[in-house]
Amino acid sequence: MTGTEAVRTRRGAERGPGSRERILEAASTLLAEGSYAGTSISAICARAAVPPTSIYWHFGSKEGLLGVVVEEGADRWFASLVPLRRPTGTPHERLEQVLDQLAESLARQPEFLRLLLTLALERKKTDPACLRTIRRVRKRALEGLQAILQMAFAAFGPARARAAASDLVLFALAFADGAFLAHHIDPRTTDLRKLFAQLRVALLALGDDLATRRAR
Repeated sequence: MTGTEAVRTRRGAERGPGSRERILEAASTLLAEGSYAGTSISAICARAAVPPTSIYWHFGSKEGLLGVVVEEGADRWFASLVPLRRPTGTPHERLEQVLDQLAESLARQPEFLRLLLTLALERKKTDPACLRTIRRVRKRALEGLQAILQMAFAAFGPARARAAASDLVLFALAFADGAFLAHHIDPRTTDLRKLFAQLRVALLALGDDLATRRAR
């Protein structure tokens, strides 16, 4: 093998799908062990056994890499919540089941969500591509919550259920964000199931109020 061929072979290995997966695995592991600010490109490359050029080849930048870590983590998390789409019982009972399962899922502290919120808070330092990734993930979460709330308000009729869900979906997501952060700060004193049970009561009361106002 000539020197040129050896270089091409090495570059192919550095840019192949295997190197991409090693980089993602290394980044995910280091982020779980430490912090966003403390996870450097050099540390990721050392863990993945690739040169820095591999990160730029596959992801464009550190932020681009972290955006992919967030999105792929979100994909796995959303896939794990598929059973939430098939609850049983009355609409109110189904909402209770969904929120209980969501609380249990957040109690496992999904790493992608911690990173997503960290990147969002650092938005002035986050590149546009990464911000677009964050917005895509948030949009999926809002759409999922919207469907859940419409299901819970089904007794209002399709139009009013849709309107009430639209009014309350951002409140529900903001509550979930806050509950996750509270649990992350002090899991010993933050009972997520209790918090989401209180969220259910609040959502149903607010939904009833909105539906009553629209019926007048």
